[in-house]
Amino acid sequence: MAVKIDVEGEELAVLRGAERTISQAREFVIQLEAAKFAAERTGQEPIDMLRYLNTLRPCRFTCFEEGVAAQHPVVLDRPFFAQFPQHYRVVDVAARSL
Repeated sequence: MAVKIDVEGEELAVLRGAERTISQAREFVIQLEAAKFAAERTGQEPIDMLRYLNTLRPCRFTCFEEGVAAQHPVVLDRPFFAQFPQHYRVVDVAARSL
């Protein structure tokens, strides 16, 4: 299963709504967008969506800053944007089930 979710800060709500579908998928790749402006507007911490996905099924996360080809690691025990340079405003995240 492959899904792209870009709903301006409500990604976690979409993931919760799709919990059964995600849990029952043989494997998945889900692309999410984490934007500082959306996180600030909604009060949602983007790392919460990655933690939630990881509770449904262990995942490998690959992150890219918008417009930059470099890949960046992310860990689940730190705030999302604290793991990136200050100038990163939008980060695309690919979550792949293990």
